[in-house]
Amino acid sequence: MNATITYLLTEQAQRDAIKATGQPVARKQQMIIEVPAEDLDLFPIDANGMIELDLTGSITSSWREPLKAAGWAPDGHSGVAANQYDFPFIEDYRRGLAFVTARKAEQEALEEANGRHNQGLAERAYQAFLTAPDRQPADRINELVEELTGEELKAPAAWFPSDHAGFAAEIKRRRAIEEDARKAAEKAKEDAEAAKAQAKTDYINTWIAANASPAIQKQHQDDLLTRADAIRLIADAAFDALGVPQAHRVTMCQDDSCACGIKDVNGIPTEVYERWLTVAGLLPDNVFLEFEVARDCERDADGYYDADGAYDRTGLNDGAGKSYYTAMIKLPVGPFIFQRRIKI
Repeated sequence: MNATITYLLTEQAQRDAIKATGQPVARKQQMIIEVPAEDLDLFPIDANGMIELDLTGSITSSWREPLKAAGWAPDGHSGVAANQYDFPFIEDYRRGLAFVTARKAEQEALEEANGRHNQGLAERAYQAFLTAPDRQPADRINELVEELTGEELKAPAAWFPSDHAGFAAEIKRRRAIEEDARKAAEKAKEDAEAAKAQAKTDYINTWIAANASPAIQKQHQDDLLTRADAIRLIADAAFDALGVPQAHRVTMCQDDSCACGIKDVNGIPTEVYERWLTVAGLLPDNVFLEFEVARDCERDADGYYDADGAYDRTGLNDGAGKSYYTAMIKLPVGPFIFQRRIKI
């Protein structure tokens, strides 16, 4: 039976054909070959019982790979092109098919051997994993196997540790335990925060009822007293009851070139300490203290250093006043810790 084969020539094959014939030779060619009965299973047969094989465009790998293995060149469009203008087509295909088949068999053998290696590692790792119930699984089972055995998995392979049903199930079980523990910890944290918030609300309600003026109590009952204002009332009352000086505000700007600001210090000068003792005698034992050195910003609203509206060109004025010391007093009151900065 005849078969019509449409194919391409490479440029070199075109040149060879032109040299041999002395005539122009198109890159796209067509041939009709006789197909022996034993080779009919190689070819597609259309609805009319004809054999037409087009190798110029996208063709199936069943034809492309054997022909490439036989020396045909890729044409850049998922097809192939012949490297010579005169060639035994079926012989080329069968020769390439034999090579592809042998290469596939070698690949399968390699994958099987590597799969057996991987299977052995996975089983060793699985047994080690079972004897370490507190061991947390890695993100990937392959990584875990290599960590537990100290050996590397091989690829390509017909079998990987993800195919180990017992290992995968144990990892899933431990991850479920981890997830349950994480959710329980989150729930406990949320409950603790909710309890803390409720304790603060209860304290505010109790304090307002016992200590606030009738007007403030009425505002609170009408739910028109903000939480911030209520906390401020309690804090001021707590500090004032101890006789702590009024809160001091350090004047600061946002310009990084200005020297104003606050810095924590580990110690204070003796003369400052002597003044601090007056305040220290007012405080209970459970307060927390932080000492600071501060400098106020001396710029005006427009960012200038002096009344004449000009920057200091001498470089002597860095925009901040003289240094002085402050103390940040942190006072526990019920569920709150109130802060007040005072100037020493």
